[in-house]
Amino acid sequence: MRYVALILLAVVLIGCGYLSWTAAGRRAAMSSSENHAGLPQRIVIANTGAADILSKLIDLKRIAAVPDQVEMYAADGEFWKAHREIPRFDKFQAEIILSFKPDLVVSSAMQDSGAAEAIKQQKIPILYLKDFDSIDGIRNSIRTIGETVGARDAAEKMIAEFDARLAKVKTNIGDAKPVPVVIYSNFGTGYTVGSGTCQNDLLRAAGGLNLAAESGMRGNVPLTFEQLLKFDPEFILVMGNVGLESPQAKLILNDPVLTEMRAVKNRHIAVVPAQYFDALSQYAPEAVEIIAHGIHSRQ
Repeated sequence: MRYVALILLAVVLIGCGYLSWTAAGRRAAMSSSENHAGLPQRIVIANTGAADILSKLIDLKRIAAVPDQVEMYAADGEFWKAHREIPRFDKFQAEIILSFKPDLVVSSAMQDSGAAEAIKQQKIPILYLKDFDSIDGIRNSIRTIGETVGARDAAEKMIAEFDARLAKVKTNIGDAKPVPVVIYSNFGTGYTVGSGTCQNDLLRAAGGLNLAAESGMRGNVPLTFEQLLKFDPEFILVMGNVGLESPQAKLILNDPVLTEMRAVKNRHIAVVPAQYFDALSQYAPEAVEIIAHGIHSRQ
């Protein structure tokens, strides 16, 4: 089948967040998309970002199974709660995945390589998606997924809407100076996010200046209160669903060590729902809109 040839011609680029295709592979994808021939009809999706993307690109009858985590961690958890007729699985294990009789598996390269190899030995193609490290990675993955499943036009429309939302935020910000921000989380150990991450890209798109990235930090990095105090950002960005009542916001506001920080004194804690800030899908602009409102409306 044509889409099988497409997968086999794909070359995974480490850290890019999407697949890079040979010229022949891209032509095969376009041909398959246009003719709607030989397309996968039983797709097992093994990560939540791809689940969100595919849920809006194809007939749901073509989705053979999704991970249990979609209801809690996908950006559109309510959608998945409303579609529990789609089978679920709790572990990425070859025996479990193969039980759904897939003709395509969309997987994160972080998942069990042994299971993936066992699936490939059964001649089931796997579309690997890396953890995206940029907005461009999300954009290209939407395009790649769309081409693979024969939904190129729908994918391009999704990308256009994605870009339009980001452009509107940029227009609304105008010439405002980037706001100094530290992204922070603490579930026993403090962490921040530096460069080389999609979250850094989202913050920049929202008109924020990521002080951790500016200092040379890259990826997810441990961050002590001492370091946070030294950064002394104008805003601290945390994840949560109930504004300043969110646990991570309350942790920052109520810790006596941080009382002299300007962000704490001014209650400049911006809160973004994790399902959007971690969304490696078409829902990422939702995070940009929320963050932009949070850091620019209270200056």
